[in-house]
Amino acid sequence: MEQKSINNLYDSFSNLIRVYGFSKLKEVNDQESYLIDYGSDNFVIELEKYRREFYVILFKTGHNDSGVNLFNLLSYLNQDSTDTPTSNYFKEEKDLEESYKKQFNHISNAVYDNFDKINDFFANENYKTKLVEIRQFMVKKYPGLFGGI
Repeated sequence: MEQKSINNLYDSFSNLIRVYGFSKLKEVNDQESYLIDYGSDNFVIELEKYRREFYVILFKTGHNDSGVNLFNLLSYLNQDSTDTPTSNYFKEEKDLEESYKKQFNHISNAVYDNFDKINDFFANENYKTKLVEIRQFMVKKYPGLFGGI
C-alpha cells in the first residue's frame, strides 16, 4: 500500500492511541496485501486490506483465535438503538486514496464512539459465549447470507 494511505491510517487512529492507549502491534505491507494490528489492554483491532476494502476484526488481547467483525459486534451490542454504525467501503468514491481515508476515519470513529461497549465486551470472562450469541444473532438477522446454518 502507498505510504500516503498508510499515513492517513496512522492519522485516523491517532485518537485511539492518544486517548485509549492503543499501540501498533503488527504491520505487514507487501505488494499484494496490507495488514495492521492495534492493541489495547483488552482487545486488538486488525485491519486487513482486500482489493479496495478494509475488513476489521476484533480479538480479545492474547486470544487471536476467535475474532468478530467490528460492525457485527456493534450491531449486536446496539440492538436497541437505531444509530448503530455499519460497514461502509465508500465504493462510490472514485479516488482510491480518498476511499481508503474515508474507510479509516469511519472505522476509527466507530471504535472511538463505542469504545466503552467494545472494551466491556472483551473484558468480560464470558466473551467466547457472547461470540456464539453474536453468530446466532447474525444468522437470525441475515438468514439468506448463512444459507441454512
